Order: sequence, then C-alpha cells, then structure tokens
Amino acid sequence: MGARAAATPPEAPLYVRPSGAGNHFTWAQPGSLAGARERGRALLELAGAPLPPTHGRSLLGPLRGGENGCRGLIYGSFRRSVVCTDGEWTLMGAQRPTARLHLSSSMIYRSLVTDSVRVPVDPGAFVPGVTLPRWRIPVNGPGGGPDLLYHTAADPARMLALMEGLLREEGVPEELFTRLELTAGG
Repeated sequence: MGARAAATPPEAPLYVRPSGAGNHFTWAQPGSLAGARERGRALLELAGAPLPPTHGRSLLGPLRGGENGCRGLIYGSFRRSVVCTDGEWTLMGAQRPTARLHLSSSMIYRSLVTDSVRVPVDPGAFVPGVTLPRWRIPVNGPGGGPDLLYHTAADPARMLALMEGLLREEGVPEELFTRLELTAGG
C-alpha cells in the first residue's frame, strides 16, 4: 500500500478521498454521500434541463459547500449482499440460505432461464419511476451467510488490500492501480 493524498480540491466532481483514516473513497465532498442517481440529477441541473420527480439529490449542493442531506447509500449486485454505508460504517446484508431468489429484468437472456418461460412471471415496475415491463423469474442458486459489519475508519487497510487483490485477480490495467494509489510506493 502506498502513500495517500492528504487533501482533495473541493471542485473534484465524483470520487473524493478525504484526509485522515476515515473513508478511502466517498462520492462528492467528505461528509456527503452520493450515488448514480445523484450524478444524473447533477448533470440535468448543470444542463438546465427540468428535473424529473424521481428520487435522488443533486451532487451540486455538496460540491458548492452545501449539504445534500443523504444519510446513507445502498448498493449491491445479483446473488450478492446488499451493502449499506453511511461513510463510516458499512453493513453487508447477506441473503438468507432459505430466501427465494428472483431474477428481475426487462430483458430475458436464454442462458439465464429455461425456454419454458414465455410470459413475465410478475410484470410491473422494479424501480420507482421507471415503467419498463419487468420479468420476475425464480432462480435457484447458492446463497446465504452472515451479515457483516465493518468500521471503515478502524480498518481501512484491510479493505484497500482486498480491493487491490481482487483487481489484480481480474487483470485490470496497471494504470488503475496508479489512479487509485494502490501500487507499492504510489
């Protein structure tokens, strides 16, 4: 693990590295959290376009020194934990072993489901405000495990080492390690 930058200019638009042992990465300014929904609203606001009545807050408030009122973020991926963070603590909520799992998508891929699926199992919206038809198809697969809770400020080096190891396993370009200051001596 290399040295870390001590400060980040306030005009940086997306990933900002706060100083000290807190989060390694947050979105927007230290003390503020934002996700993909917030980026979209900020781009619309910068373009002078009307803002749709959807959830999410603009990143522009925190970038201009204000607050965005975001108390936390959630994210995850199919068959993985749902992750919730407030920027200091991160909870990874694991799927329970007996829980039913469904593939929800507006598209069907032959490799993911059998040919016997002919109509949407549960048509309807998956994301509020997005009115695409949705397939909700039961799938089987491994899952389960305990919930995990991490205090990022108390153990940031462990997560940085994990990130570096996983990125190396994926074979990402070396420039990414330099950009993230994950290279030894970086």
